Order: sequence, then C-alpha cells, then structure tokens
Amino acid sequence: MLRVMSASPTRASYAELAPSDASELEARSEALGRAFIDQGITFRCLARKRPFPLDLVPRVISAAEWSRLERGIIQRVKALEMYLDDIYGDQEILNDGVIPRR
Repeated sequence: MLRVMSASPTRASYAELAPSDASELEARSEALGRAFIDQGITFRCLARKRPFPLDLVPRVISAAEWSRLERGIIQRVKALEMYLDDIYGDQEILNDGVIPRR
C-alpha cells in the first residue's frame, strides 16, 4: 500500500536529488532500465522489448488525490478479479461472445 508523504519526506527527496545534474539522473534512469530488462520486468511495444517505466522521482500527491485514485484502483482490481474468475471458471465472457475464443 502506498502512503501519503508529508512535507518532510518531500524535502528529503529533494535534498537527495538536488545535487544531481541531468546527466547523473539520466545515467540512473538508464541503469534502472537495464536492471529491469535483466530481471524481465518488461513489456513489448511494436515488437520491441522495453523496460517497465518507473519514475526516479517519487510523485507526491495530496491525501484527497490519493483517496480518488484509491477508489479507482480498488474498482479496477475487483473487475480484473471478476474477469479472471470467469475466464478460468464458467467462461461466460467467451460464451456470450464478449471476447473471441481465439
């Protein structure tokens, strides 16, 4: 579970990253991308294997923003669980033609 950060962790993140120049941050990003590829944390786009995107700098959001995001995430996880339960069970989604069997 993500936690909402207070101003103190935000300052700590800034203090850690402020001395870095653009080339150092780019090098860190490239190293992270290589590590993801090495570990298989990838997706394919146009037949090319790409590392899963991850921001080096954490996104700090308000509690109200997180509350809205959390509701959407919970909704989508429930929908995914229902889909998986059906596709590995009764397969109504296939029988009804919503998704082709192929």
